[in-house]
Amino acid sequence: MNVFDEYIKKGNSLIEGGDPRGARKWFRKALSKNPRSAAALDGLAWTYYMEGNNEKARELLERSIECDPGFAEGY
Repeated sequence: MNVFDEYIKKGNSLIEGGDPRGARKWFRKALSKNPRSAAALDGLAWTYYMEGNNEKARELLERSIECDPGFAEGY
């Protein structure tokens, strides 16, 4: 598993554990490696959604769809 995948895995684990702020750090690291990653944008969107910031979450999901229209989670 490469570094990018490790960042996504750590972020997803923290989301599952209910820690959106901790997860956000890992998704941002993943985006630093691949700024057009639909998976990282989707994960980052979840962190904002968990905190009730639906506007920011939607913006990030829209960006994930722009980056990869085939990425189902973005919809």
